[in-house]
Amino acid sequence: LLGRMFVGKDDMTLDFVKELGMLVEKSVFVAFDLEFSGLVGKVEYIDTLEERYLKLRTAVQNYTPLQFGLAVFTQAKGEQSENANTELAHLSVRSFCFPLFPGNNKDLVFSSSSVRFLVENDFSFDQCFSDGITYLKKSEEEDLRRWRQKRDKEPEIALKGLPPRTLSELNGAIAEIEIWLAEGEKKGGETYTTSGKHNSYIRRLLYQELGKRMPFLVLEATSNDMLSSMKVIHSGKEGKSLEAFLKEEKERKILAEVGFSEVVKLLIKKKPVLVGHNMLLDLMFTYHYFISDLPVSWIDFITSVQNYFPFVVDTKYLTECRSVGSNFPNFQSTGLSDLFHAFSSSVTIKIGPPTRPSLDDGRPEEKLKKAHDAGYDSYMTGCVFAHWFHAANLGDIKDIKHIKQFRSYMNVLYLVKSHVQLPLRGPFNSLTWNPKSAFYFFGKNTHNGNALRNNLRKFGMVSFAWKTSSSPALVVFVNQTPSHRELANYVKEFGWQVVPYLEYGTKTSSLVLAFGALFIFSCLALRPGNQ
Repeated sequence: LLGRMFVGKDDMTLDFVKELGMLVEKSVFVAFDLEFSGLVGKVEYIDTLEERYLKLRTAVQNYTPLQFGLAVFTQAKGEQSENANTELAHLSVRSFCFPLFPGNNKDLVFSSSSVRFLVENDFSFDQCFSDGITYLKKSEEEDLRRWRQKRDKEPEIALKGLPPRTLSELNGAIAEIEIWLAEGEKKGGETYTTSGKHNSYIRRLLYQELGKRMPFLVLEATSNDMLSSMKVIHSGKEGKSLEAFLKEEKERKILAEVGFSEVVKLLIKKKPVLVGHNMLLDLMFTYHYFISDLPVSWIDFITSVQNYFPFVVDTKYLTECRSVGSNFPNFQSTGLSDLFHAFSSSVTIKIGPPTRPSLDDGRPEEKLKKAHDAGYDSYMTGCVFAHWFHAANLGDIKDIKHIKQFRSYMNVLYLVKSHVQLPLRGPFNSLTWNPKSAFYFFGKNTHNGNALRNNLRKFGMVSFAWKTSSSPALVVFVNQTPSHRELANYVKEFGWQVVPYLEYGTKTSSLVLAFGALFIFSCLALRPGNQ
């Protein structure tokens, strides 16, 4: 069941979830990745965590996940190095790509840029639409179970008094099934589809009557249309085995609707080391669509994330942080593909290939082994982490949860040019940038982004924002931070004044008064009597 990379809706069985759970149980770590129907708009470097989170939250609520990739890395038997008597770390991998599709008539929203990007990278939208796995949040699953319990307790419909036409259609369908059964001994799993199409009322009567007369049969509607044929499945069970089968059948029907959320519930239960790359959005989409609505508060979100996933590793943060050692290869960027190729060609840890897809996947293997397929991206993410850990020489990777030297790298998420610790370790700061590198600018043209960028070019990259149209410009120096005196002297020629961010509350009043006095003096000087 775990031998293929592509896992469609028909592959999401109770047995598959059970086997996947056993695999995750013995994992060293699990890597994941998502593909979305759209991404967030403009997020400013200067945004506070709360501001950034609210922008991302809006995007997550508008768009939907299209694929979820999962790569489970387990310890394999080590091999002897050719050059030494030491045993190399050796990891086996099982990678999975789950196409996703929302149920319950939910809207699908796409951004044009995301669609173009995915098409250029051979993304298969057909798989999402035709073979996508549904999903539910925890509250939606609870509603589903309550609805099923209520339906099971509904009183039977008395056949006596039913309209002759209804009884005729019901008895005709039952007679058709009895003829099929009489044709010969049936084995478990054999199926039959009724020739007629029935409305929901007749289907309910069929469930009721066949459940009493022939409990060894399982019935399913062949479509969600108003009129649908019935698929009849012979269970091949009787006695206690039949009772167990019927109980399992109920869970199977619930699984068909809960769908991929069962995989996320499994990750929450097993609590493996969960590895992602630049993973804040991945965590937010996972939370919102498979667990619960995203909280309004950023603090509430990351507190909940830590409760569900207490061992989080962001490879984007790890590879931006070079302080652990000198065994790392040179890489052009910390983009996932660049990191994967740089590490794979220079570090001597043994990692097996991703799961070979079955021949009936309908996709050539090379397409599954390509960036931006979530299954393969999760594989690359896990490989980058394994190589990084080996190069950092922090200990045995199978003991990762208990290695003290690694704790400072765990539960830290990468943000644009910065990072933030989750509150498991604290202390917590709502700013994503160094407040000592920030200044408020007052004066003419300070609301002109090009003027700020061009005039401050000598200090390297800057980021800026305005709270309102009348507020001063808040500027953060990204590469180098000039002193207040140096900056104040430099911007005099532009008619600007500057106040350090940390002193804004104390110095603003006098500065505003000064500008106010200057404005009044200018107005008086321009009065007609003073011409």
